[in-house]
Amino acid sequence: AEQSTEMDNKEWDKIDEYLRTVYPAGNDMKEISKGMTDPTKRTKAEEDVKLLQGLVQAAQKPVSKKDAAGFGVIANKADSLFEDFFDQLSDVPDEL
Repeated sequence: AEQSTEMDNKEWDKIDEYLRTVYPAGNDMKEISKGMTDPTKRTKAEEDVKLLQGLVQAAQKPVSKKDAAGFGVIANKADSLFEDFFDQLSDVPDEL
């Protein structure tokens, strides 16, 4: 649903629950990043986690206001951070 009016309270509650699981997952991601041998990748992964956790906190505002567009912007940024974090875990050269 892209419009707030298309989402009922149950959907908003599920989004709120999801956000409450993503934030502590960031702590797991921090632990995973500690095992990275490449210091550049480790630093980037740690930055991604910090930004992700900040976005989760920022997402509470549009969720509480039931603002689908505002939440969508934050969700897209979070998705990019997840993708970047997992790219940092890859040890396959970019050239392939």
